Amino acid sequence: MISDIAHFWRYCSKQERPIPVILHKGHTEVVDEGGETDEGFSRSQTTYSFDGEIVTREIEGTSKDCDGRTEFYGIRRCTVDNLFAGDKAGSFEVFYPKWEFLPR
Repeated sequence: MISDIAHFWRYCSKQERPIPVILHKGHTEVVDEGGETDEGFSRSQTTYSFDGEIVTREIEGTSKDCDGRTEFYGIRRCTVDNLFAGDKAGSFEVFYPKWEFLPR
């Protein structure tokens, strides 16, 4: 299905709840999250983009705790038809996208 707008939910750790994301075809949204933890820090940057059929989520980040430093990177995608086909958001009455992992 082709669409001009993609609407879906993502978890916001700062607010500790799902929040809506609205992307227009051809646009991207960048989300920076993280900060200090009880053992160090955790930071990530997630970029969401939408081409009219597929939402792409690219995430990269770093964290450090008592076990050392960790860096991570990943790309996932979801068709417009599956934006509400993933896991239920805990006790909230919303569903997350059914993301498909893309290998590097």
